[in-house]
Amino acid sequence: MDKTKLHIKITTKGLLQKQVIFLMGRDNVDKIMALSSIHVTNTNRALNNIKSNIMMDYVRSEAIGITIVTNSVASVFNLQVIENYVKNIRNIMLEDIQALRLS
Repeated sequence: MDKTKLHIKITTKGLLQKQVIFLMGRDNVDKIMALSSIHVTNTNRALNNIKSNIMMDYVRSEAIGITIVTNSVASVFNLQVIENYVKNIRNIMLEDIQALRLS
């Protein structure tokens, strides 16, 4: 697996929220969830820095990875910001992250 490429799956949840699902192992999920409020704050700051209207509402732990719920449909550029943030979280094993991209 290419360690520099992180894939995501995007699904719809109601009319106002969208989900970005990162498929990953339990160790990565635990590391992210331990500091989830900090990750939400930092991701929103990164999105705000690019003048995005997208805001991350919360992170949820799933059996298959994590789900990031946003307030609206994210553009490709917004998804890249979220992806880059997740890829740069300290102690995350990139080789453990795999997923699908659904448009």
